Amino acid sequence: MNPDTRVVVCCYQGDAHQVIDMLPSLYQHHECPVSIFSPEDSPVLLFPGLDCRHSGKRARFGENAQSRHLSYLRMLLELPENFFLINESDSFCLDPQIPQYLYDEPDTFWSNAIPDGGSRPGIPTPSFQPPWFMSRKTVSALIGAADKVAFDPDLPWDSSLIDFYLVQLSQAAGAKTSPFKNAMCVPIAASVYDDDPDDLTPVYPSMFGAEFSVEWQRGMYERGFEIAKRRAHEGANMVHSCKSLEAALALMAEYKGRSK
Repeated sequence: MNPDTRVVVCCYQGDAHQVIDMLPSLYQHHECPVSIFSPEDSPVLLFPGLDCRHSGKRARFGENAQSRHLSYLRMLLELPENFFLINESDSFCLDPQIPQYLYDEPDTFWSNAIPDGGSRPGIPTPSFQPPWFMSRKTVSALIGAADKVAFDPDLPWDSSLIDFYLVQLSQAAGAKTSPFKNAMCVPIAASVYDDDPDDLTPVYPSMFGAEFSVEWQRGMYERGFEIAKRRAHEGANMVHSCKSLEAALALMAEYKGRSK
């Protein structure tokens, strides 16, 4: 099962608790070696004997985010395996057995690709959201194309998110890309480690008003969770974005009882 494969989880100190919660059920269940990648200025050290590596600076977007992720790609080549299932702290594969079709096309860069950002200038579409699955050959190709993808501060800020940076690297490398055949990408659950999960931070309050944006987020998670449970029951197993073990286990239960 899952031959010659390394599972990688990218995180930082702020979401390390999620990784600790989900590690046994959603990352180690693949029975593959697991590595934790985190920034040098927010290093995550979990358990003795677990491979934890650090590189780059903590950043959600911008030049530091792109540079850090490129350094993560380089760290993959320090590992001995030929295939990599790469997650962020809110993504995972529900099935212990990684889908065989991923191995059948080893030159393809697989992702949770969704249409996103195409209407904004400077932002490619779709965005390649996690999980990501690729071979050593594909990793090398993306690294080799990095000099062709220079950070442009004049582009919209979200064009430098990792999801879009990976699109640009793939295009520059001429890499074959494909969305997973059985994925979901919806906002499923907020982190239970927030001081108050119901006290949500307003998103773009200047545009929508703080009260509206908080209520929109609360409804967004409720709707997303219901969609995710239905998709898991239908057989979707590549998941993003779920920041709660309780919600993840509910998806696992739906997936185990899925329609055959």
